[in-house]
Amino acid sequence: MAARTRLLLEKTDAFLTTLPSPVNRGKRALFPVVVQRNQLADALLKQLQAIGLERRAKPVQRLSTLIAQEQEQQP
Repeated sequence: MAARTRLLLEKTDAFLTTLPSPVNRGKRALFPVVVQRNQLADALLKQLQAIGLERRAKPVQRLSTLIAQEQEQQP
């Protein structure tokens, strides 16, 4: 279900990028698809949490370590 929701969310995002604006100027309101996109995103978040997935930060190397590695590789 989470994979299906993610696919729908990606397709909705792709559609939204084709719109000149997410706002209906005549009604001065967001198009309903924008609201539905946010509902899909919330549903996906809840589904991922329900199956035990959580966001994890990537390990980051210290700048001094990166500089030292770069200097070792240079002849």
